[in-house]
Amino acid sequence: MLPGSSEAWAWAAGLVEGEGSFSRSVDRYEYRISVTTTDVDVAEQLLGMTEMGRLYGPYQRNPRWKPIFHWIVASRENVLEARTHLLPHLGLRRAERIRSLFDSP
Repeated sequence: MLPGSSEAWAWAAGLVEGEGSFSRSVDRYEYRISVTTTDVDVAEQLLGMTEMGRLYGPYQRNPRWKPIFHWIVASRENVLEARTHLLPHLGLRRAERIRSLFDSP
């Protein structure tokens, strides 16, 4: 699987579908796509395959739990580009959620 390829984005969409979220700060017009995982190898692969975003972590929420990692795409330009690549591979509910971020005032 080549980084940035349609196959890579389909793989990323599967992660976003299961572990991701989309958000927008109404007052500051900031957009974000994020995935949270306890598997550092998955987070690193997501970063490499999409060729965008940043990886944060590890964060230890509780000493008995695995540490978590966050992949976050936050620049408006990258969020728009990621949206274009992800939409064809997302289910209806997630696709509608990402569309609604940009369609509402």
